[in-house]
Amino acid sequence: MSPHVAAHRAGLSRATLAELAAAVAAHSGGEVTAADIAAAPGIERRSASRTLKHLERLGLAPPVGTVGSGAGRPAVRYAVRRES
Repeated sequence: MSPHVAAHRAGLSRATLAELAAAVAAHSGGEVTAADIAAAPGIERRSASRTLKHLERLGLAPPVGTVGSGAGRPAVRYAVRRES
């Protein structure tokens, strides 16, 4: 799938999709949390979380587990598919 088609399908701009792809590529296995995505410059955690949930609904980022053992809610880890 071309980046343009993927962006349209996910309801994201090509620039946002490129930022997301770069953040995912920085993590081995393509598994990320919203905090991982938000570590990239210019991406807020709330936006990262909302984008990952949207990609989950589209079947492009299924949840694969959680991370965290401290206080608070554990972070959901997603396996973001990088379709070509």
